[in-house]
Amino acid sequence: MKIKHIEPIAVSLPMKKPVIMAGEEVTRADNVLVRVESDTGVVGWGEAASAPTMTGETVESMMAAIHYLMPAVEGRLAEDIAGTLTAMTGRMYGNNAAKAAIEIALHDLVGRATGQPVYALLGGKLRDRMAILGVIGTGELASDLREAENKKAAGFVASRSRSGSTATGRWRTYPPYLPSYRARRADLLRRQPGLQPGRGRAIRARGCRRRA
Repeated sequence: MKIKHIEPIAVSLPMKKPVIMAGEEVTRADNVLVRVESDTGVVGWGEAASAPTMTGETVESMMAAIHYLMPAVEGRLAEDIAGTLTAMTGRMYGNNAAKAAIEIALHDLVGRATGQPVYALLGGKLRDRMAILGVIGTGELASDLREAENKKAAGFVASRSRSGSTATGRWRTYPPYLPSYRARRADLLRRQPGLQPGRGRAIRARGCRRRA
């Protein structure tokens, strides 16, 4: 089974609620979907998120990178995922999100073609359950506390509070970015019933797990 065609698709999806992070308010998920089709007609899907301040990759750069990587990928055996990764590395340095989207799509494709779950392609299942992490970043203390309780009730084992400095290192002057606000919020989150302090800004909920 060979890789016949790769198609990158840019999407911008509105989020159900915005997330306030260091220096920005995220209201949309600007991602790239990757559709990989085999010569037998099986299709696999992958995805990568733009993160210019974290990975250096944008939707535009990932779209361009995937198009550039196509000659190194199309025509290869779909099952030889490791070989495809090596081929992509040989054609282009970095651009790991774009490469990851293709890799995810190949795992999906091969799993569908062989009737196997992805964990079987990755060496086998190691656990039936795993801890999950929720993100808290509403920009207001009261709603952050409500969100922490909602996350715990929904089964999240930990919640990470997102806020901080701007890209230039200067603190913004409205509450979510003030050090005093962040310290007060972290202290109150840790004092919530059923929550215990985690490393950094992670707040862990005791006994909360969700089936993977």
